Amino acid sequence: MFGTVRLDDYTLPPVPRKGKVRVIELVTRLVTKESIIDLEDPKEANDVIMILVINRLGSGKAFMGLLKGFGLQRGAYGTTMSWDTTDMIIVGCDTQSMETVIRRLKEIGGGGAYAIGKEIVAELPAPLCGVISLKPMAMVADEVRKLEECLKKNGVNWEKPMLTVDTLGTSAIPNLRITHHGYVRLKDREILSMEISNEVEESFRKGSKNAGGV
Repeated sequence: MFGTVRLDDYTLPPVPRKGKVRVIELVTRLVTKESIIDLEDPKEANDVIMILVINRLGSGKAFMGLLKGFGLQRGAYGTTMSWDTTDMIIVGCDTQSMETVIRRLKEIGGGGAYAIGKEIVAELPAPLCGVISLKPMAMVADEVRKLEECLKKNGVNWEKPMLTVDTLGTSAIPNLRITHHGYVRLKDREILSMEISNEVEESFRKGSKNAGGV
């Protein structure tokens, strides 16, 4: 139970720089929706960061998606304390910070960590199954506070931003979630990619219009 972060054989999937893509967009700090944006449109691409999900039990499977509306402007935050899954979830503005977080979470056996570039700024070790700290509650509370202060200092305005990331993989909250297989659209349980075709975009636009934009 103290060896659940096994990441010897993973690679960071590529991230598209142009074209239209599917993203998770935050509606509230917990509820999401499926959106399609044009990465070459500055307005649509504003506040879009990477979200990487890795199976941390050693399969090497990983999926790179995009997250809109979280607010992070610098560095990366990662967690193994995600709800309902053994995935590691990392949100970040650059791949170097994301890789620093991944390495640190592996070193400490799981938990949460925030990095800027090659530097770990704050962390919460949770080595028991990657979700439970062995420290006294007062120390854990202080580590949580420091992590959330770092996220808010660097652009995140949501209340309890760690919880926002922890719940991005759970099926308990609508509408679009994420796993190491891809995005998951809960209403029909479809596994979706980031890339889309013109036909998919047209169908999505029509569906959104008929549903009142939801």
